[in-house]
Amino acid sequence: EFCDRDTSTWCFSDVFVPYSGKDDFRQCRGHRGDARTWRPNKNAFEIPGVMEFVRSLPFFASTGKCALIFNKIGDEGVEHADHELDDLVSEFVWIRTKSSNKQFYVVDNQTGEKCFVPSSGARVGWFDDHLRHNISPVTANEEGGGCWSLRIDGRFNEKFRKIIETKGFFGAQQVPQEGDEGRGLRGVLAAQQDGPTFLQRENEYISDEEEEYSSEEETNN
Repeated sequence: EFCDRDTSTWCFSDVFVPYSGKDDFRQCRGHRGDARTWRPNKNAFEIPGVMEFVRSLPFFASTGKCALIFNKIGDEGVEHADHELDDLVSEFVWIRTKSSNKQFYVVDNQTGEKCFVPSSGARVGWFDDHLRHNISPVTANEEGGGCWSLRIDGRFNEKFRKIIETKGFFGAQQVPQEGDEGRGLRGVLAAQQDGPTFLQRENEYISDEEEEYSSEEETNN
């Protein structure tokens, strides 16, 4: 990990109020790309080149959580989907460096086919993490070690959001959501310019409560 959650930002402008275990997960996923929720940690300062590289990427208006994922020789991983939230599309890129030979795939939810990232060279990509995904068993790289990849969450800039919105392959949405304009998860992504819509609604609700509390305080004084 190159960032830690900054708990001082969980209220006011971007609320972080978990009401249950399930809701805490939803809130955590919704805040992964929020720059105000994350701050550089010790790793970011000890390996500054990583964060310099992240800041140079042309995909984001801002970045949040950043993690290096290392797999030892023989690691097989577990095929999984990251979440099943109908009102959230994760905004991130997955990066494999030229020196890493990690074999990563995403499962086509219509055919069941494993769609592999091309096996050679550096690669950068996005995938809808509603879809199941995993790695093939890890083999040694040219230097005899394991392999790694980098996941960077953030808020896409307008240009890249539009590319993903129009050309991306999305999983299935179970329940239509307010604001998706009948376009499923594709519409959810389009509506997330200012962050996940459920966070926007909750922030508006908290702001109304704070304004009401402030008015009561002024009246009492």
